[in-house]
Amino acid sequence: MRDPRPQAARRARVLLIDDERALGDSMCIVLGDFHDVEYVARAREALQRLERDRAFDVILCDLMMGEMSGMEFYDRLRGMAPELA
Repeated sequence: MRDPRPQAARRARVLLIDDERALGDSMCIVLGDFHDVEYVARAREALQRLERDRAFDVILCDLMMGEMSGMEFYDRLRGMAPELA
C-alpha cells in the first residue's frame, strides 16, 4: 500500500541575481524556507561565482540591471556553461 503523505521536496540550490537589494532580500526570505539561496547583486559577480561553482539547480536573474543586463548575462552564461543556460 502506498503512503498517502506527500513526500518532502528536495531543497534546490538557487542563484539569485538582482541589482535591487530590497527585492533580492525579499526573494531570499520567500525562497529561503524551501531552498538554499545564494544572492548576488551584480551579473559579473554571478559569472565569477559560476566559474568556481556550477552546482546550481536554478538561476533566477533580473533582466533590467545597470552594469550588465540579464540578457547579456544569459549570453555569457551560454558561452561559459551551456548546461546551465
